[in-house]
Amino acid sequence: MTGIGLKCSCPPTSTCTSGGRTPRGGALDRAPNLVFIARARTASGTETHEGRITHYWRDEQSGEVLAHRLPGSGAPDVAPAPLGGHSGSGPLALGRCLVDGYDCTVLAQRERTGTLALTAYPTELEAAGAWWADTLQSCKGTPALALDRDGRLVVAAVDRDGRMNVTRQRTDQQGMVLEHWVRL
Repeated sequence: MTGIGLKCSCPPTSTCTSGGRTPRGGALDRAPNLVFIARARTASGTETHEGRITHYWRDEQSGEVLAHRLPGSGAPDVAPAPLGGHSGSGPLALGRCLVDGYDCTVLAQRERTGTLALTAYPTELEAAGAWWADTLQSCKGTPALALDRDGRLVVAAVDRDGRMNVTRQRTDQQGMVLEHWVRL
């Protein structure tokens, strides 16, 4: 897959959250081409700042997770940021939550071993690095991430037996700490 960059030129009174689709009254401008080869069915994206989408995919050759967002107007283009995750497969689950008061992007993946791994890093600071942690929870297919009504991260995974397992972020400890898994 080869990516072609488009960026939205929204009218000053509108908010663009389309990630490249034209909002009513907006026009598309050509952005720099982004040349990459992604593994099939691994591309996804999430809003990481108002009106700005960060795109994620697995490199076709290495399987490494890469992140990229279009630079701001007049800013130089940047290469996709490597985020590790070589031991995973398939698409990623994407989310954001507060960790120790910092806005963080959270990625979840199914490991080749059939378990779920997570990483979290300060939003839009991929250069800070991403360290994946295997939760050892069985995961069949793509995991899911969401926020509960208190703003805590919720992680869900279907296990080998087809049962849903859920955990939530603990906010009473430092770092990204999860509660015990609950089988539904």
